[in-house]
Parts: sequence; structure tokens; C-alpha cells
Amino acid sequence: MPPNSRRPTWWPLQLLCLVLLWAAPVPRAAAECGQITTWSQADFAAALFPTVIAINAPGTLPGNPSGTGPATSIAAVPQPAGVRTLANNTSITIYSLASAANAAAYYAYRRAQTVLPAVHEQAGEVFAVTGTLRQGSLTDLYLTARYGSTVILVAGYADASQTMASGSAVSLYLGLLGQAQALVDSKCGQANRAPTISLAPDPAAAPAFQEVMTSGHEFEIRVDDPDGIGDIDPASLRVWVAGIDKTRHFLETVAAHPSRLRQVGTATGVTFFLRPDPQRLMTDLNYFNIQWNGKWPVSLGICDRQGACARADYTIYFGPYFAITPATFLGQPGGACVGAGNQLPIVYILGNSGYGSQFVDLYIGLQRSSDGALWTYGRIDIGANAWHSPEIVWVWNWPDAPSGVRIVSPREAVLTMQAGPTSPSVAAGEYGFLTVAVEPDATDLLLVARTAVICGR
Repeated sequence: MPPNSRRPTWWPLQLLCLVLLWAAPVPRAAAECGQITTWSQADFAAALFPTVIAINAPGTLPGNPSGTGPATSIAAVPQPAGVRTLANNTSITIYSLASAANAAAYYAYRRAQTVLPAVHEQAGEVFAVTGTLRQGSLTDLYLTARYGSTVILVAGYADASQTMASGSAVSLYLGLLGQAQALVDSKCGQANRAPTISLAPDPAAAPAFQEVMTSGHEFEIRVDDPDGIGDIDPASLRVWVAGIDKTRHFLETVAAHPSRLRQVGTATGVTFFLRPDPQRLMTDLNYFNIQWNGKWPVSLGICDRQGACARADYTIYFGPYFAITPATFLGQPGGACVGAGNQLPIVYILGNSGYGSQFVDLYIGLQRSSDGALWTYGRIDIGANAWHSPEIVWVWNWPDAPSGVRIVSPREAVLTMQAGPTSPSVAAGEYGFLTVAVEPDATDLLLVARTAVICGR
């Protein structure tokens, strides 16, 4: 099912959690097609499900301002089902002029005629003001926007209990503006392009995502649409974990911790920066609602207002992790090698991005690229650390790995290149340098691999 094919009954919560957090959108770039003279009732009916109240032949604009010329227009009133809301007391009018310069002149005229303070404004593009007081509440809202060769008006009122100056009313009007802009583009013959959504850092680049979770840094959800931010439908956002829709849990978690969220908008999209609290990682900041440690399929989805959808699929590991840092030099093909002088210095990190574990074994391995032969590093019985093959031995253990822990300062160690008494030596060549943390009875592991070039003995 596409992400926006059926909204659940709680979808207004999504708007509260995301639309109100959505940075005030920069209007999308308009398609330039000159004056639109082919308006029809079907245009608005398809785009906004309204009752169309007027379709005008070319005529003079209200106020007959100079420099604008004649305009064609279409006006409509959306009619959602149910009781009276902000939406069904709102009208939308689109004036189409001969050029962007004419539209700019009419926008400037309307802005100059407005004496009320703006509750939302983007210079030269969009402004919204509130009007009369009825029974103590601001109940009128007027939005004017310039979009290419058109000027778009969104105007309406609410019941006395609904304050039109609220963020929800402004967000609603900005959403209607985005749909009107998309309608203009469709009349101009501009093909709709699908949005994109992505997660950063990419969980495939382990352990970058796990490090973000346990160090209190930010991970990102990036949404972009080449047709502009106004074309994105924020209510269509979906989060799936193991194929189960976890959107509500995700949004409620985000909304409960607003100080751990920021967002940056551009003309074509928005990036949400979420900052986990390692101390609450698997409790009230369990964003993805995972139930146990391991690898979980996580998917993100978003649609635009024309029904084009995007989906991004990831596999994210939650639990103890062990890796050497980029500060560890492991040689390079055709160049320097490591292990000279029988020593291999490394810098490593430990962390736990999942639920706490009472005991974790840590393994270091070398897997020869030419034939897959494997050595593991550690000690057998009470001997010294060495490389063993084909035995699998652990190098250290972590007797208590609580949730959200990360070794703050990366630790240094020096590995000997000595082989165990019954094991073949690690010959010169290219290897995979492997690190992994293993919980008892674990079914999923985060195996971190880097290429190593070992010197000859």
C-alpha cells in the first residue's frame, strides 16, 4: 500500500508532530508558461476535492492596480467530510497573469494594501495575516503568495474556538498553497517528479549509525523533492520496522522530546536532525520501538501531493559493537604494509546501541583475501596472545555492557604478529581485518571489516 493511500484515524497527530516542526517552507520554483486560460472545474476537483465557485474569463483584477494587466482565475472551496473545520471554511483563488512581472506587481499591490501584522512571511513570496476578532478569538486568516505568473490567495475563517493565528492554521494554509502550486504546474505541463527520503549516516557503513546513537550525536532523516518543498505531503511520512507500521510510535517519541530535534529547510526539502540521549536509548527514546538486540529492517516512506512516493530500506543493528577506528592504519595495496617489527598498533572503540548485556565476548580476526583462511587473535588456556588458525578464540571480554554506553576515549592496543604454536604464520598479503562483539546466544552480529595489508615475516 502506498504511504498515503489511506491515512489512519490518528493522522492529525502526524501533522502536529511534523508539520508544525517543519520549517516554514520556501516556495517551490514555478513552471513558467504564461497566462493559463484553460481552467476547468475538473482541475480543482482532482486536486483539492472542492466545490468550484467561480471560473472567470480574462478580466480586471480587484482594485484595478496598474502594471498587472488582465488575469484569468479559478476559485474553489474545499469540502472535507464531517463537522466544520478550518479547511471547509477556506476558499482558494488562483489568478493567472501574462507574466511573472505582472504577478509580482499584483503581489506588491496586495502587500501594500495590507496593514495588519503578518503571522507568517517570506519576503517577496508569501505572507499571511489574521483579521477580525469574533468572540475574543482571531478567526480570519488571509494568505497571499506569488508563484511564477500566478498569485494565489487562501482565505477563510474558523469557529470562535479555533484561533486562526495558531501554528496549525498557518501550516494548513501552507499545505493548501503547496497543492495550488502543484495545480499550476500541472496546467503548465510540468511533469511531476517523485520525492526522495534517506537516513544518515547510512547504517550500512557500520558502526557509524551505532556511534551516533551511543555518543549523543545526531542522525538525520532527509526529505527532498525536485518540484519543491511545497510538493511534499508531510502527512504521508511512514516508518516501518520489520514490516510493521511504527509511524505513530516514532512520531510520539519525537514529539515527547522536542529539545532533541531540529530541522533545516531548503527550497526543495527538509532535513530533520534527531539527537538520541544514550541514557534513555532503549526506554523513552527507543525511536524505532525495537524489542531485542539484533538486526532490524527499518524503512522510511514519503509521498508528494500528486501521489508519487519514495521508500528507503535499511538494516540497522542494535546492540554491542566493537570496531577499530579510522585512526588505525592498516596499510594500502601496493604501498606501505603493517605488522613490521612483529607489532600492529590499533585504536578501538566499544559501545552498545541496544539493550544492556551482562557479558560480551570481543573477537579480532584476519581473513586472507586469496583463499578465505581465518586467524583469530587471543590466548588459548593461559598462553600469551597470538594469532590462531583454525581455532576461534576471543581476545577480551566485556563483563557488563549497559545500554547506551560508548567508550568515550578510543583505546589503544598493540597486537603481536606472532602465530600460536600450532597455527600457521600470518604471511604477507591482503586480509580482511575483522572485529565483532558477541552476546551469549546472539543470533545477529555486527561484523566490522576493513582491508589490511600485512608485511612479510
